[in-house]
Amino acid sequence: MNRTEYIKNIYNADIYQINVKKPRFSDLPVSEIGGDMEKYCINLNGMWKFKWLDTTDKLDFNFIAADYDISKWDNLEVPSNWETKGYGTPIYTNVNYPYAFKTKKIPVIDSVQNPCGLYKRKFTIDSELTARTTIIRFEGVQSSVSLWVNGDFC
Repeated sequence: MNRTEYIKNIYNADIYQINVKKPRFSDLPVSEIGGDMEKYCINLNGMWKFKWLDTTDKLDFNFIAADYDISKWDNLEVPSNWETKGYGTPIYTNVNYPYAFKTKKIPVIDSVQNPCGLYKRKFTIDSELTARTTIIRFEGVQSSVSLWVNGDFC
């Protein structure tokens, strides 16, 4: 998916999800299952490279490339909330929605007032797992999330 198509999709209120499995029971945590199920799960919590942008208009899609230089990016613990780590403004439920929502044209979003965070991390999946269907589960994502693996939109 290129930048133009991606930007078109994230500002299209008719698109709610792409490549998402239907909601279902998510099983018990691996630690409660025990046995050899643990070898089929990889916990990606931990330190990730992170770049905060105050607007999606500044999004550079070259970051998807494996050789993109992220050495100047910050480190951010995952899971966490970037607003509580000094990026952007925290949003509290007892106040009005942020300005990004154009109230006269809901659900239109103003790209200039729409911050985004880029996360990047390298990890390896062993050959036994690559033969299996792989599912990544995001828990607690606010607003929107997009995923690329090895440069491919998932």
